[in-house]
Amino acid sequence: MVIGKLQPLEFTDCLLDSPEFRENLNQHEKELEKTSQQIKRIIKEVKDLLAAAKNPKNMTQINRAV
Repeated sequence: MVIGKLQPLEFTDCLLDSPEFRENLNQHEKELEKTSQQIKRIIKEVKDLLAAAKNPKNMTQINRAV
């Protein structure tokens, strides 16, 4: 996964509220949304793995998935 370089959000730019600042803010929001979705996916996968590990019958499924 390659993450594009985001420009830092500067407080003084916020006060000016320029179109460039709005675009930069939008890029940060998109990146945060992607990161949030990835974290949610990882949490779900870990929960599924832990649930499967609690049942010995599922251990063969875990070994096949790895």
